[in-house]
Amino acid sequence: MSKAIWSVLIACCLTFAATLGSSPQSVSIPVIFQDATGGYLGLQAPNLGSALTQENRGNEMVWSNELFEIHITQHLSEGQKFVKAHVVSQSGSPLGIYSVSFRVLAPAISIDGVWTPSGHIADDRLISADPGTEFVTYSAANFGIPYIAAATSTGKNILALGLLEQALTVQLHTAPAKDGVYAFEVNANVPPNRTVMDHEFFMSDDSSCDWFDTARKYADWVDARTNYRQFPISDRAYTPVYDTWYWSKDAVDDHLYLGTGQMASEAGLGTFLADSGWDTTTGEYNKWLLGSTGDYTPPTSKFPNLPATFDALRSAFNLKISLWLQPFAVGRTSVRYADTQALHIQIPKTSNSNSLAPYDLPEGSNTLEDVNLCPQLTATHRYLKDLFGQMASTYHPEGYWLDFLDGMPAVCVAPHHHDFDTFGGGLRAALTAIRDAILENDVNPVVQFRAQYANLNNKSFANVWQPFDSPSDFDRMRLDALRLRPFSNGVVFASDELYWPDSLNDAGVARFVMTDVMTGIPSIGANLLKLRPSAVEIVKGWMNFYRTYQSDLTTGRFHPLGSFRVPNHSIESESRIFVYIRSRDNVSLSVSSRKQLFLMNASDHGQINSSISVSDAAHYQVQIYNHFLQPQGAPTETTSNSGGVLDVHSVVPRGGMVVLTPVDLDPRDAGLRDNLK
Repeated sequence: MSKAIWSVLIACCLTFAATLGSSPQSVSIPVIFQDATGGYLGLQAPNLGSALTQENRGNEMVWSNELFEIHITQHLSEGQKFVKAHVVSQSGSPLGIYSVSFRVLAPAISIDGVWTPSGHIADDRLISADPGTEFVTYSAANFGIPYIAAATSTGKNILALGLLEQALTVQLHTAPAKDGVYAFEVNANVPPNRTVMDHEFFMSDDSSCDWFDTARKYADWVDARTNYRQFPISDRAYTPVYDTWYWSKDAVDDHLYLGTGQMASEAGLGTFLADSGWDTTTGEYNKWLLGSTGDYTPPTSKFPNLPATFDALRSAFNLKISLWLQPFAVGRTSVRYADTQALHIQIPKTSNSNSLAPYDLPEGSNTLEDVNLCPQLTATHRYLKDLFGQMASTYHPEGYWLDFLDGMPAVCVAPHHHDFDTFGGGLRAALTAIRDAILENDVNPVVQFRAQYANLNNKSFANVWQPFDSPSDFDRMRLDALRLRPFSNGVVFASDELYWPDSLNDAGVARFVMTDVMTGIPSIGANLLKLRPSAVEIVKGWMNFYRTYQSDLTTGRFHPLGSFRVPNHSIESESRIFVYIRSRDNVSLSVSSRKQLFLMNASDHGQINSSISVSDAAHYQVQIYNHFLQPQGAPTETTSNSGGVLDVHSVVPRGGMVVLTPVDLDPRDAGLRDNLK
């Protein structure tokens, strides 16, 4: 699982900020769309030459001086706007431009908040920042997505900005400006040694679309323009996962694996994640560069025969094995360090350097050695290919959970010669080596990435995404998942391995597991060895529910409902709608055809209030289920009113649900199985 990475990220961001701050010159070029809206294209360089002159050339605007010729084209398509900048050196010498940006102003009055998939949220809200406040975050090839947006309180899009290029280090910035407007800017750090440069930006102020679908349109545009190639997906990817990390950390051995594996299997989970701890001595994880991470040879005191332990988990409990690795990280006491020492990333020393230990440690008078190998080296790619070949031949895992890719600094100043002149280019080549090695040994593997390296740049190299770690907080996990979801077309979406304390009451447990099921492929991280029998039964019930409705839940249309800051959400398949209700407010939705409805109570109250618009007069059977998914009371019936609205006001236990089935559907035909009888 992911652990603390913020010190490394801060180092990367500080380096980026220092680079931006070194420019003595910048230029801002207006871009006007056909509907009279627009923004400003910005360039930053040590020398931008004399004033630019402007001329029209067909459908493009050209700005030029003795150094550059800047071609700007813009077009509208289905409510979205696109800007392309093509910059050419007049002399054939490197351009020297190190930053390109697009800045747009939007009326602040209707903005309820700013959101981005990049960076952590500050609290249990979807938004990253309140309106009227300045907000800055970053994205890079291994961190986040270069996209930032704002919406109304009901979730309608106000403005969205994004960059096509996903492998650059990008600053995402919003701030109040004069006269009641809010400024949005996407500023990308670009290689300065190019004679030709092309960059494209996405913009949407289409208020007929909500924040979720606007982001999905941006992601689809990026995937199409970058020729995204899907990683193969098999049935394994949809199997519920169990992981001990949140309570065991790396203090694991074969006894714990076999004991928890049995409990996980009995609870209905089908994949066992061998998280950090299988790979080296307990306690080494927190040592980072000072330790032996990277060994991937467990001590016999913990695992006398780990391949045999994995085989026992498979044969005795019918579990698949997913193997955790942080493949770029190698500690100084690792058996592999002698071969990797020259391959490590080095970063400049700063006033913040002492806080980076033990991820980064002094290497020379001006640099720090990072725990991670440099992806800009083909030698690193060979190392990774060999590593995954060894893992496949030794342990034969059905899947891989790759960690800490977002902890890699995007700047390397080591004296080794870089075979790739950008971090992003090197990272994609490194991930290609990993992907190829995995697929050479298994045609149906699961490869799972976590936010923030689960992004559009890396989507071709994994088939399962999940949000940030969020132990003890199902709200945070779901909201982080909602921010990542619109970009996930082409991959299977999973929940985080949710953990909750042993003392949590049954209704609380049910809300955690319900959230797990309604967020993605269920993943459980609770201590099954210590859970009350009633809590284990809740897990079993919801895993049975997931398997019963797996096709609906994993292929249905996922969409947020209601409040922008803390939305509810629904999953709609051809015959069913599952509605996750977190707020106390009345939930409104429309149903175009007669479908079975599952209204799930994840709120803090024992009541569900919903208004459902139906296409014609509809008569439903209503059954309430408690947090054990047992029927509570006898079924009743309800009919839509003359306005075609079905009002539901039901007392429903927290962690329970109310199921509405059209009366002309046999409950068995509608999919109700023994767990919901």
